[in-house]
Amino acid sequence: IAISKDKNLYKNSASGGIFASIGSEFLNCENSYICGAAFLDGMVKHILISDKNDIKLLQNSKYVQSYMGDCFEKIRDYLKQGSKILFSGTPCQVNALRTFIGNHDNLFTIDLICHGVPSPEFFKKDLQIYGKNTDYKYVLFRKKHQIYKSKGNFFLTLKQERSKKVVSVPYNRDPYFKLFMEGKIFRYSCYNCHYANLNRVGDITIGDCDSSSKYPDFHKDEATSTVLINTEKGRILFQFYGGLIQSKPIDIQIEACCNHQLSHAFEMPPERKDIYLEIKE
Repeated sequence: IAISKDKNLYKNSASGGIFASIGSEFLNCENSYICGAAFLDGMVKHILISDKNDIKLLQNSKYVQSYMGDCFEKIRDYLKQGSKILFSGTPCQVNALRTFIGNHDNLFTIDLICHGVPSPEFFKKDLQIYGKNTDYKYVLFRKKHQIYKSKGNFFLTLKQERSKKVVSVPYNRDPYFKLFMEGKIFRYSCYNCHYANLNRVGDITIGDCDSSSKYPDFHKDEATSTVLINTEKGRILFQFYGGLIQSKPIDIQIEACCNHQLSHAFEMPPERKDIYLEIKE
């Protein structure tokens, strides 16, 4: 169980701020890049950054499938030039990248405890509920109180670029977010996910710590993360780039019982086969 010591990184994260803490230290290395998901140009897509000021673009959960574009080709080219790369994504994205690149000493990966990804087209359609102007400066699915201790509450928060208008609604009042939380709009493959177990593909795995109530002496009023160190490169990442992280060992079997995505995939509900037909109509 872990949490960032940097309160700014923590407040802008969905849970414990682990990705941002490791990434911030990682970018202190010369000729290093991070690849992660950002909300830009009205969509969620993976981008590469080399400036620590841009880490905020990659923070916070984004509950929609991200567009990968040409990131894999860029990562391959940067690696050929001797750069260090830290990639964060869903387990299937991490495995795809490792299949594309192969083994490389300068490629480090963080996979997420992913419950499944819905359709980007449905997400785009959902945003139109809040106005025809879909030029959003940012879209958040989780928010914390910026002053007081708090966990990451599930609110859809939108800020429009031109009008500066901010809309924030609880997840159960937004069609897309509510159906996501109920597990009814994932890709068919997500209901048969090969990665929903403790045999992880990333060097490090991160996600919400669902067994945090078992450890009341560790930041009980704040959002914390589960961190799994899966490989020797993961140990190096955590040891050399984890200076901003406070952590405590926990029982991973208990965590897997509390966080079902570490033991089995989400079961497909019967209405899934018809739900996207209704959305299109």
